[in-house]
Amino acid sequence: VADKGGALASATLPVSIALKAAIGFNSKISTSDVNSLISDDLSGWVRGQNLIIKRFAPNSSFGWSLNLDSWLLGIYSGQEGIWNASTKAMADLMLTLETYKEDDFKPDFLAFSNSGYLDDNGWNNAMVYIKQISDFVKAPALLWDLPTSSNALNYFFGKTSADRQLRQVSYSNIFGLLFNGDEQSSNLQSNINSYQNKGQIPLYYASTGLETTPITILSALNNELGSLSNVMDNEAFLYELPAGNVWAPSTIYKWDDFLAALNSMHNVGVADNTFWLIDPNADDATNTLYA
Repeated sequence: VADKGGALASATLPVSIALKAAIGFNSKISTSDVNSLISDDLSGWVRGQNLIIKRFAPNSSFGWSLNLDSWLLGIYSGQEGIWNASTKAMADLMLTLETYKEDDFKPDFLAFSNSGYLDDNGWNNAMVYIKQISDFVKAPALLWDLPTSSNALNYFFGKTSADRQLRQVSYSNIFGLLFNGDEQSSNLQSNINSYQNKGQIPLYYASTGLETTPITILSALNNELGSLSNVMDNEAFLYELPAGNVWAPSTIYKWDDFLAALNSMHNVGVADNTFWLIDPNADDATNTLYA
């Protein structure tokens, strides 16, 4: 709507009266809960749904669902362009409605569905949009109701193993992909089998403590890159002292940090662009030499 849901969000709704009438025969939700937690507006209705599910089905995981529309097919100036085009309005509405307010009945995830067609550019935009929204509400995302007959299958699993966007999915806070049952897709099953049997390279993530993940699948190359810290920190990453013509190791730029950034750019990338390091069709020696 033109006002981004503002008028509907401020409308008066008899939520508390209806909720009190509905809970009159059980003790899962008390009248004091309704009086203190639920307001008579759309925010109260949303939070009422959250409260009912959490109290009556405490072991169930649930989330609200958003649709990925055709606006994603447009051309935007990076992440800021997508934020201004749609994310900000949706984030503002969710904040107003307290949909994912940090309390005991906050939903567990945020779902996104797509029943139409998105080309590769549209899915790239969708990944940015999903990450922005899920970061804002601090909840993981689920992509569901994806038609196997659309471009989604090719986008996520790739026409070849090099085209897969599954690491991008992980980076965008998406924990699951659910394709719908509109047809028995042998193509979907073959893609899943191919990933499980041939291309199941670990998804890269922010490590904790001393835990690290490899940059590439070539141990020799990873070891060679890692062994350069002393040389790079003391002979390459330098800055000129105020006295002039005197150089010292940088206190900001370090080789280990560079490798961490390289790991992300090689394995996750930005949209469909990644930093090239290895050719899956070349031998290890050639890959190590060129990388």
